[in-house]
Amino acid sequence: NLDWQACYLIVYNNSLYVGTAWIGGKLYRYDPSGAHFDYVGMVGGWSGIRSMYCFGPWLQLGDIGYDKFGRYDGSAFYYDLYGSGSCIYDFAEFNGALYAAAYAGRLWRSTDGINWSVVLGYDWSDWNMWELEPFQGFL
Repeated sequence: NLDWQACYLIVYNNSLYVGTAWIGGKLYRYDPSGAHFDYVGMVGGWSGIRSMYCFGPWLQLGDIGYDKFGRYDGSAFYYDLYGSGSCIYDFAEFNGALYAAAYAGRLWRSTDGINWSVVLGYDWSDWNMWELEPFQGFL
């Protein structure tokens, strides 16, 4: 019952969640008693959930079609930034901030998980940023 495509699995508040793509930003939570996923809700106006990350009290969400950010707190969705662009592929924590990699080469940064700013790139570029990891003091 996971729609077109299960894009990302994550454990949040001791439950397994999956975000799906291309039929809206639908979020599902695993129900071990019935061994299936239950529909939690949908991030309205999104192409789908491409990436997720636990930061602060929230489950951070990144869209698969555009540079859009949202959050889920276990009961409600919040929409923090609707940006043009490409797709939020990955999140990583570094020096107390949360960073997000976009397909079109943008690097986003948030210190609170709510407000986002571009720290690298702005327009479509010739390169893609699909993965982020902190390593030996660098991101």
